[in-house]
Order: sequence, then C-alpha cells, then structure tokens
Amino acid sequence: MASAKLSSMDTHKQTQDTPQLKTNNLSKSFAETTANIIFPKKEQAIVLNTINDIAQIEYIKALGKITSTKNITFASRISNNRFCVYFTNKHIVDELVKNYSFISINEHQISFRRLVNPAKRFIISNAHPIIPHEIINEHLLLEGIWDVRLKSRGLLMQLQTFEFIFALNMLHPLLLLIVKVNSCLQAEDLNLLNSLNMIKSLKLSISQLKSDDNLFKKVYNETVECCTETGGIIPQVVKKRKISSKIDQSSENQYFAYTKEEEMKVTSFNVVLDDLLNGLNDRFNQETLKLILAVTNLLKLEPSQEDLLYLNNVFGIDSEQIQVEIMLLKNLLNIPSGTTSKTLHQWIDFLNSNNRTCIFLHFYKVIVLFTIIPVTTCSCERAFSKLTIVKTKLRSTMTQDLTL
Repeated sequence: MASAKLSSMDTHKQTQDTPQLKTNNLSKSFAETTANIIFPKKEQAIVLNTINDIAQIEYIKALGKITSTKNITFASRISNNRFCVYFTNKHIVDELVKNYSFISINEHQISFRRLVNPAKRFIISNAHPIIPHEIINEHLLLEGIWDVRLKSRGLLMQLQTFEFIFALNMLHPLLLLIVKVNSCLQAEDLNLLNSLNMIKSLKLSISQLKSDDNLFKKVYNETVECCTETGGIIPQVVKKRKISSKIDQSSENQYFAYTKEEEMKVTSFNVVLDDLLNGLNDRFNQETLKLILAVTNLLKLEPSQEDLLYLNNVFGIDSEQIQVEIMLLKNLLNIPSGTTSKTLHQWIDFLNSNNRTCIFLHFYKVIVLFTIIPVTTCSCERAFSKLTIVKTKLRSTMTQDLTL
C-alpha cells in the first residue's frame, strides 16, 4: 500500500511538473531559440545545373556516392535552373572541388562548382611606365597567376577595340574646348561679361561640330589609321538591331545603319554632342545668363528697365528705389569700376564703409545675394555631410533650434 501511494504521488508530481516544463519551453522568444543556431555560409555550398525530369533527391543520391550524406545540411533549387547544396563545413567543399568535377545521374555527367569563387587580388606597385605590358604578363605567367594574366589581357584587348579608340579621338577636341572655357571661368579676376560670352560661344561651337561632317570624318579616319597601325579589328559589317516594341511599336520609325561609319555617327558622335549641349543648357540656362547680364549692367551703373524688372523678380527689390540709388552712386567719388568678380567684393567693401549700406540698401542687397549664389552644389553637400557629426541617426529627432 505504501509503495502504491508513493507511485501515485510520483505520478501526480510528474503530471504537475510537466505543464511547467512545457510553459518554460513555450516562453522562449524567437531570438533565444535561434541564438545558438549557426547559419551556413556561402563558402560551404556548391551549385550545379539541373536537368528536366530529374527529382531533387537524385542529386542528393549522386552526391552521396562521392561523400557522406551526413555532410549535407541543406539543398534547394535556385534561379536559372540551378541546384544549390550546403555542406557542414568548408573543408568538405574544398575536397569535393579538388577531387571531383562532376556527378553522374542517369548516364548524365553534371559538372558542379563553388557557389562563391574565392577572389584574389594582386597589387603591382612601383612599376615604371617604360616597362612593357608583355614583360609584366610573362612574369605573372611564371608565377602561375593565370587569372590576373587573363584579366590584364582582356583589359588590353578592350583598349585596342575600334569603339574605344574612336571615343578617344572624338573626345580630344571636345575636351580642349571645355578646358579652355573652364580655365576662363575659374580665373581669379573673372569678367562677368566675358564669361557670359564664353558660355554662349561654347554652346555655339558644340552645335557647329554636330553639323560639321568634316570633323566626324577626320575622327573616323584617324581611328581607322590607328587600328591599322596597332593591328586592331576594323568592323565593316553592321548587325541590324531591332528596337523592342515596348520602346517603339512602329517598325517604320526604326533606323538601321548599313555601314560602321554611319552607325558611329548616329549612336556615338551625335549622342555625345547632344549630352554635352543638354548638360550646358541645364547648368547655364537662359535665366542664369539673363541674371549675369543684368548684374553686369548694374555694376556699370547702366541697367536697362528690363534688367531692373528681372532683378526685382529674382531678389525682390524696388526698381524705383534702385534707380535713385544708381543716380546717387554716379555722382560719388572713388566708386569701384569694372565688371569682374573682384569688383563685386570692392563694391561690398565700399558700401560697408561709412555705413553706406543704409543709404544704398537695394543696390547692396543685389550685390550680396549675387555673390553668395553657389556655383556648384559641392559646398551644400559638404554642409550636409558635416551636419551628420552633430545630427546623427540616434539624434535624428533633434529640432533645428537645438542643432544650431
């Protein structure tokens, strides 16, 4: 009887403890449950192409013939009709790739490879420019660095293509124009009127180059001569490439080039010139040129009525008041003269002296606001970059007053 009672008491105790154990297991969060789980890495996987009508288990059985199935942790189909298999560690993958290159399924030999090929990078420093590329390739070959040699040969082949040489010859005269105008615009003593004329001249020059067939023929002939000297391939036959119906549903509007010269002119030469013109028009639009001209005439103290109305719309000044101020400035002594960028700062210093800003308020406002207009967005981007030092992600809710 005593033993029966003890057994019944133990059974009752077990029934009371069992729900508690279950509740403890159920109370674990997802993070606690997966904390000790180690997910496989891509270095532990191989990938192979699949064949239709072959089940997934067949690939596992084929791999089980060359390694134990206990080493396989996960397998699944992935994109592009491929099959991916993960193993317990990277060493198993190294041994498989080293000793085997394919598996056999139903008289089919299916090759496999690593899911992620280990990348190698070799840095060659202190190489003098006079050392030919062939000598460097020979030493890479002697060291057994095949992949670097192949990549370097592929890069050299790309540099010797007809399209690359054509791009170099085409961009050379264009870059000479841009550099000349750029040096003028970045001059310390920049003349506003000259800069305005240089921008207009650059736009007109690029437009003329587009309609000038002599320049294109010169560039194309130089490219042909360069390819002939270097042994490059000069393509003669042009493949007709049909435009997708999603872009152009009408086949009558599609254009096909019949010669390489015609193709390069339409697809490369004209496209580059159009992009340059569009970039110049976006950067120096008509409103910007009109503003520069209005400020230039204001520095001469000879603004037209149209210039005053435009300055009124841009800076919010009173056109009548600024006319009065200009009349007074003409009769003052030792006023700055000229239309350069230095003249703007001379006017600011002149008006700041003897508290003249209160008298010539509208004139001073135009000069100062025009001076602080950023030429590029670099200064604004630097300001936002530096702002992250104070206003970090953890303090993103900080108000503007506290930031200042």
